[in-house]
Amino acid sequence: MSITNKGTGPTKRSLRNPQWDQDIRRLDNIANAYHNAECGTTKATWKKKWYDLCGVIADRMRLEKGKVRKH
Repeated sequence: MSITNKGTGPTKRSLRNPQWDQDIRRLDNIANAYHNAECGTTKATWKKKWYDLCGVIADRMRLEKGKVRKH
């Protein structure tokens, strides 16, 4: 399945895992906010949120695969 992305061309959606599509969309939105921010502290906040979300997504994927995160 492919869709058009506001004129930027076709993108593929994951038919098996809609949660993945939502996670990627959230990461993209945070990255866009980071690049549009002018203040250094605001950029730092968006950067931290992006990395935090990456950790949440990675933990969820580990749980789905049956692997436990090593601390």
